[in-house]
Amino acid sequence: MGTAAVPSGSASDPGAVPAGWTDLGSRWLTLAVPVQSSAGVVRVSASGAVLSGEAPNLVTSDPAWLADPATTTATASVVTSFFPAYAQSNAGYLAEPGVDLAGLAGTVTVASVTGWNVLVPPAPVSGSASPASSGVGAAAVTWQLAGTDLQIQQSYSIALTSSQSRWYIAALSPVLSTTAQ
Repeated sequence: MGTAAVPSGSASDPGAVPAGWTDLGSRWLTLAVPVQSSAGVVRVSASGAVLSGEAPNLVTSDPAWLADPATTTATASVVTSFFPAYAQSNAGYLAEPGVDLAGLAGTVTVASVTGWNVLVPPAPVSGSASPASSGVGAAAVTWQLAGTDLQIQQSYSIALTSSQSRWYIAALSPVLSTTAQ
């Protein structure tokens, strides 16, 4: 008994590369797509996130935390440096010591980082105006799939810590937006 031919266009035989396209080979991307099941129907319940192979951390801030323009400004260069380095799996120097952020191994590049804003814990009751040493920031990143014109936008929450006058990325979490019902 012979082996049946694989139909052209199937996953195992995608066919010829269209004119003007370049085959970039296989690449692995993890796409988290939250689903909801109700009455036997499964549907996508939020937007997906481009992640690396690492397990995502849930990064949240306390509802009592406040927007801090000074910390937002002080950390903006850290975040704009972080995402391109994360895309290339080269963000270790921006991560808090002991935190391993595997990154996206060159599968994407950063098209833009927008909307950076940081929340910090309220100042101590004594009224001291000491600068924040931790916070949670939010940014929207537009990723471009390497070698393509395809772009994916994802929002992230980022835990920040400061040590010896330097800000570090302590954790990264995608923000999933619920889709319209």
